[in-house]
Amino acid sequence: MIDMTLVTLILLALSHYSCGQTTLKPIFYEFANFYHFKSGAVSITFDDGSSSQFSVGLKFLDQYHYKGTFFVTTSDEDDVHWVMMNTMVKNGHEIGSHTVNHPKLKEISLDSIKHELEQSKAIIEQNIKDYQCTSLAYPFGRSNEAVRKIASELYQASRSGDYGLNFADGSYYFNLKTFVCGTHTKMKTANQYVNTAILENKWLIETYHGFDGEAYSPVTSDFFQRHLQYIKSKEDYLWIATFKDVVKYLKERQSAKIELIDSSYNFYSFNIKDCLPDSIYNFPLTLKIKIPKQWDNVKVTQNNIDAGCQIQFDVFENKYVVFDVVPDKGIVSINAGKVNTDSVSCTCCKFVVFPNPFRQSLTLLSNPKGEGFIQIYNAKGSCVMTGHFEGEIQKIDTSNWEPGVYILVMKLQGVKNPIIQKILKQ
Repeated sequence: MIDMTLVTLILLALSHYSCGQTTLKPIFYEFANFYHFKSGAVSITFDDGSSSQFSVGLKFLDQYHYKGTFFVTTSDEDDVHWVMMNTMVKNGHEIGSHTVNHPKLKEISLDSIKHELEQSKAIIEQNIKDYQCTSLAYPFGRSNEAVRKIASELYQASRSGDYGLNFADGSYYFNLKTFVCGTHTKMKTANQYVNTAILENKWLIETYHGFDGEAYSPVTSDFFQRHLQYIKSKEDYLWIATFKDVVKYLKERQSAKIELIDSSYNFYSFNIKDCLPDSIYNFPLTLKIKIPKQWDNVKVTQNNIDAGCQIQFDVFENKYVVFDVVPDKGIVSINAGKVNTDSVSCTCCKFVVFPNPFRQSLTLLSNPKGEGFIQIYNAKGSCVMTGHFEGEIQKIDTSNWEPGVYILVMKLQGVKNPIIQKILKQ
């Protein structure tokens, strides 16, 4: 007979899913390449700080509820512009550096390069309350290794004048490519760049200098508005965001790691770490995690605050929870408010252990495929094995086990009561 005290001990241990060093069930997760799993990203940027950028560019961005990045040459800005830029930042737009005096950086000394990049950042931060300037656009779009090295010590990323789109991995953050929209740019070409960003899963950075005859190579108000209308028509596939927010997202995604704390019958918890300065890198990442089909009323929290979530299914009817989470901002928990056992067939209880008695190995069979936790105890009540079962068959190496009686406890997901079976090693 099985000692009932031992059975009680086993059930108590099972209720806490712990014995010795418990192996956590791994979880499948995926960070979105772009925020909210958009296919591509677009950032709309402006160079030099000409007045038409604010009177025309800003007006249309606000009309379409888009946020832009304005790279300003600080020596050209006056008190009126600084007041306006404070308001812009509060409304979600970005002010970036375009140096102090707009020099050709490749043609000046290293000390002068450092002064231009360092002072422009300082001036912006002095004139915009509680603001960190993290982005730079090179004057004339040109740089070299020396310029880029200094830029990397002061900023988080910088934009060049080289034409093209950028990979989602941000291959080189201090020479990011752009598409400059100017007087001779055709609407078809501008729209095609948007399409390519979607089709190739890339980041498009558009650059403008002015509107309606003002500043270098200006475009018309009509051109800009019609192009924004085209971008609007592709919103289902595009993430439209400031230069700095896309940089934040890409760098966080590249660096983010999940540290699993618990993965039990109806509950996952973990931390997300990114090893980046939290004062800058605080943009939410979009995360997708596979969950059991039986989980209903799922709730996601971070630091005990509701994070919101969506439930999705793939073509194979696998179930996922999708949500946004900020790295280094507390423990993330996924809790099933209910585990639906109504649809679970009793055939899930067909669980076979053989051979019994066993010698060098033990095989577990589930028909149909099952998923759950395994714990095996010796006659003294000590846990000798704990793990996760998933699929139809699993083999356990028992060559180092002592001969004698063992108790196997199997808790299948979707099955209310644990399976308890006496097994014997000869």
